[in-house]
This record gives sequence, structure tokens and C-alpha cells, in this order.
Amino acid sequence: MKKNSNPLKALDPFFTSVGKLTVIQRALIVVVSYALCIGGFVWFSYMPKMEGIDRMSTELATLEKDIERATKKAKRLPEMRKKRKEINTRYRAALKTLPEQSEIPTLLTNISTAGIESGLQFISFKPGRESVVGFYAEIPIYMTVRGDYHKVSVFFDKISRMSRIVNVKDISVSPQNTNKGLVLNTACRAVTYRFVKTAEAK
Repeated sequence: MKKNSNPLKALDPFFTSVGKLTVIQRALIVVVSYALCIGGFVWFSYMPKMEGIDRMSTELATLEKDIERATKKAKRLPEMRKKRKEINTRYRAALKTLPEQSEIPTLLTNISTAGIESGLQFISFKPGRESVVGFYAEIPIYMTVRGDYHKVSVFFDKISRMSRIVNVKDISVSPQNTNKGLVLNTACRAVTYRFVKTAEAK
């Protein structure tokens, strides 16, 4: 039995049916087929690519904003480094005016020596309990000295010239007549400060 060598003959019924259609019907088939092809291309190829483009556009805009912010910060970097250097310099200078714990006895001795060198007599000299305030601690020193006005003034002047910070507060003066004339009993609270480390402050 001889096989059919032309496979297109199997489509003869289809072509025969199409041939019987009107021109309008055949035109509609062409239009629908074309629309299906275009729709398939748009749905499966064009739209995914457009979504990818939109996503990449959003990412690009975000990156451009990040780059703009980073560029502004980079321009300010020399200025910020200069400010940091200035702050560090001021901080180190401030620390020099705040003694460490080990320097407090020496500072108390210096205050006492300043009073003696000014010609004053110490009636009382008592360090109080320190209180921590942030990165420094206040150490009060309650003292009463005896001497004339000039000697007391010289003593306070010596304290103000010390390299360490010492503030004299709550000054109370009581005049007293003696064989050597009028003298002043001067009571005050001298407050000095020391640097407090972070762990100690906590």
C-alpha cells in the first residue's frame, strides 16, 4: 500500500472550509489571529520588560539620591574634621583644669599653702563629700581663715590663678578686734573639680 507523500493533503479539508467562508469572515480570522499574536507578545514579553524597567528606574532614582547625600557629606568632611580637631583641643585643655583623683591631695595642699603664704591663719579646713555631675565631680572644701582684708584678698587672688579650677563661694566675713587691730574671720566654701571617667560616672 502506497503512503501519501504530501502531508499538506491532510489540511485539504481545512482549506476547503476556509475557502467556503466569506471575505469578511476570513478577514475576521486574520484580524483575530493577528490580535492574539500581538496580545501574546505584549503579555509575555513587553509587559514583564516594562515592569523591570520601572523597577530599575525606581532603584536608580534611590541610588541617585543616596549619591547626592553622600556627595554633600563628602564636601563637608574637611569642615567636620576641622571642627572635631578644635573640639578635641578644647576638651584636652579643659581636662588640664580638672585634676585626676590622685591629684586632689596635692591640690588641697596647694590651697593651704596659698593661705599660709598670704599670711592667713587657718581656723578650719575640711574637704566635703564630692558629688558627680556628668563627666566631672565637685569637691567642696569648707574653710575658715583669719587675717586682715588685704591678706584675704591676696589669698583669693592666688586661688583664682591656680592651673586647676577652684571656685570660692558662700563667703561669710566676721570682723574681730584683737591686740593687732581689726582682723577678719572669713568662712567660705571652695569648690574644685575632677575629671570622672565614663565607667565611674555610670
